[in-house]
Amino acid sequence: MPSEPGFDVENTAQKLYGYIKHGDFRNVQETLDPITDRAVVRAIEDRFIGRHTDTDPVNLAIKQREEKIAIYLVEKAFSTDRVHQWPDRSCDQWCYYEHGPDKCKAEFTAVDHSEKENLYKLTKRIKEISQGQRHPGDGLVISTVQHHMVGQQPMEESKSPRYERPMPAYETKSRKTAADEAREKIQKYGRKYVDTNGNTLLHLNIRKPQVYTYVFANGGVPVNIQNKGGDSALHLAVREGLYETAEALVQCSADIALRNFMGQTPIDEAEGPIKKMLEKFQPGVVEAMCGNYRHFERILRILAWASLSSKVKEEKTLMELAIMRSEEDPQVQNCVRILKGYRTSSRLIHAVLCENMDLARDIIEKEKDWKTNIRFMDRTGKTLLSHAVEANNIDLVRLLVDRGGAKVNAIRVRESGMVEETVPLFHKCLKAGLNPEIAKFLNARMDIKERLEKDKNGNTAVLRAIEEDVSPKLVHWLIDTSSGSCLVERNKDGLTPRELALAQKNDPIVKVIDRYISQKPTNIPKYASHLCHERDTLDVVDETTGKTLGEMVQEEKKIKLKFQKFEADAEKISSAAANGDLDELKNLYTANYVDRNGYTVLTRAIVFHKYDICKHLCTVRPELRSIPDNMNRYPLHYAYSLPANVCMKYVCLLLEKNPESIESKVDMMGRCAAEYKDLRETVEIQTMLYDAMTLDVLGKRGPPLGSWPEGAKRTPPDRHVIGHS
Repeated sequence: MPSEPGFDVENTAQKLYGYIKHGDFRNVQETLDPITDRAVVRAIEDRFIGRHTDTDPVNLAIKQREEKIAIYLVEKAFSTDRVHQWPDRSCDQWCYYEHGPDKCKAEFTAVDHSEKENLYKLTKRIKEISQGQRHPGDGLVISTVQHHMVGQQPMEESKSPRYERPMPAYETKSRKTAADEAREKIQKYGRKYVDTNGNTLLHLNIRKPQVYTYVFANGGVPVNIQNKGGDSALHLAVREGLYETAEALVQCSADIALRNFMGQTPIDEAEGPIKKMLEKFQPGVVEAMCGNYRHFERILRILAWASLSSKVKEEKTLMELAIMRSEEDPQVQNCVRILKGYRTSSRLIHAVLCENMDLARDIIEKEKDWKTNIRFMDRTGKTLLSHAVEANNIDLVRLLVDRGGAKVNAIRVRESGMVEETVPLFHKCLKAGLNPEIAKFLNARMDIKERLEKDKNGNTAVLRAIEEDVSPKLVHWLIDTSSGSCLVERNKDGLTPRELALAQKNDPIVKVIDRYISQKPTNIPKYASHLCHERDTLDVVDETTGKTLGEMVQEEKKIKLKFQKFEADAEKISSAAANGDLDELKNLYTANYVDRNGYTVLTRAIVFHKYDICKHLCTVRPELRSIPDNMNRYPLHYAYSLPANVCMKYVCLLLEKNPESIESKVDMMGRCAAEYKDLRETVEIQTMLYDAMTLDVLGKRGPPLGSWPEGAKRTPPDRHVIGHS
């Protein structure tokens, strides 16, 4: 059996199962980081499967919804192509008769499993590796997969190995983009190219990046040609589970009602998020224009990014087809009118999607009636600006914002088309490998409070950057431009940036944070008032002197702050708010305390129905209305969650002055406060209120901080049958 010196494959496989099962990423990483031999990885996996025959490491991580662990395992070259069977399905002789030697729908691989669980990052990573766009290990800061070292001299071990990251794509100025490669293919083969099996360039490049589809379709490659099997490019994309490609084809006016030789439409073959997306556009823009006229305007309203220049039928574009048919059928004249209203915006949208800077600039400078803020599909769909950010195109980003008037504030978009969770627009540019100038450009043009908005994990901008493993240099910039205030922000697990970096074993980021803390001792009161751990602040070592921050403060004859006193005061203030003791609160309240749950005293007063406390705080400390908890829920969200008989009393109080500053604020799922009124009986919202009443300032569960308010659940809400969850 292949093995590295002194490596216990049997014991490692056994431990790995337990670590994955319990979501212990740190131990998974510590166990597997030293392994550089792929043969050892395979030996561990074989032993793992020998013990647990119904799964493998990657699929177990997916089952536990531990996406981070699953991605790490994929990067360590664990298998993603092993075939398993869904527990609720079986393949009998009749089933086999239908699919023959092809994979049965009762079977699944890691990519099928991750799509089903909506783990979009993992799905994309697996597909990129399977398509040859990247190799296992590329996503690790130092490649630990042996095949990357073939023919190279061994690297010398450095003191800070995580700094040895690959050169990002944006630093290679002469690098050819995917859009350039797609244009070259059209020039080389021609837009009408078809191989011996009837496949067009769209069929043949179905697994390429999304921009290939846009460039081909807008370059004149017909989008609805069927190959010898009767399949259009959309049929293939759907069958292979390629969400982004299917989305791009729909945006290029692909016909979702087209049947192949088996009589199936793309919707018939689609599953999961792809099926859900296609069903929104039924019967399809082509079919609607060719007979289902009453659906045409509705579909175009949803499909606002539809291409009017793609060849959709009979070598004609959607507009040309409408004009031709209007001569035969007067009802189509209405379709022509509608299409003309979309024409300019459609040209701009597809110039951006094709990354055609010259055309996009020309349209913005010369045309009228173009719109840069049209979303795809619905109110949380992508915008042109978010697409340009994800395409890593700084020039397009600048053009859309400075010349096109693209909105940068109060914009949230879905993480991907496959999930409902949304993220602030700024978070989209905080990814390893993206040009950091995009983040700096947007930061200079947006409200600074946008950096406080949170994603589904409760991450603000700096926490998101650390989770996405961006460069230490970019993290330092985020810290420095916030004057260090971002170091007290917490995610939904209550972790500050330093605590998150420690949990991820990201030593370079920890050093960046420690260096900043040691150089800015005046920020100590801020860390204390947000109940940061004393040792994480005063025990930070200054690299130049070797002394801790606590020692340096004492030497300079400054009073060493007692963090325990801040904790005690915060506990007393929270208790005073929960019990309606206004005198005690006035006596103790010297700072805007934010505890480890993200709660302020205003939040506590709201959940315990203490109106006088709330009124006092809104008068003397109105900024508390704009401080969210770790899940990005503002005091107004809590007010709308109260029982109907008291709800509006607190809502009106919070909205009494400058309501526009808080009324549109959304939680990490993109929901505004008013939506909580209809959710107040769900387990989620009742749990939120229960937590705010029973978690102390350090996040520990205990008895309620005050007497139970009227109508409150006195046991954890999941023990009740509450409405609909």
